Amino acid sequence: MTSAGKETKYPLPFDASGLTPHEPPILMVETIESYDDDAKSAVIGLEIRGDNPFLSEGGLLRREAMIEIMAQAAAAQDGFNVLRDGGNPGEKGFLVSVSNFAVERDLRVGDALEVSVELGPEFDALSVVYCGIRGKDGGKIASAELTVWKKRGD
Repeated sequence: MTSAGKETKYPLPFDASGLTPHEPPILMVETIESYDDDAKSAVIGLEIRGDNPFLSEGGLLRREAMIEIMAQAAAAQDGFNVLRDGGNPGEKGFLVSVSNFAVERDLRVGDALEVSVELGPEFDALSVVYCGIRGKDGGKIASAELTVWKKRGD
């Protein structure tokens, strides 16, 4: 469920630019499509663009870029929560590790995607984030568990 007071101030879909420290052309996440405060989860939308710096000469997105997409989606979810709580989104953090990375199929220019992000256990400044990339048709594309670090309030 969403928080009613926060929901009306930040209607969905919500522009994700400014929620992460990334800027074009590296920035790939586009919108917060949905979020659930109780489940600590969100769905982030994006489309693979022709100017993406992670495209191969054959027009396919390099598979390692899927990890970057998931990390940016996690940062966007965190930035959205910070914004909704009255803070300044886009603080820097970094990816510490990736585990259980699995790819079902490759991506190419024009693919419209949804990235599910669910916050798992947190240990001080470290958080585990469960991520999955799906096509708009619901087909599974990739998944991973990320460990991310972000400085928390003093």
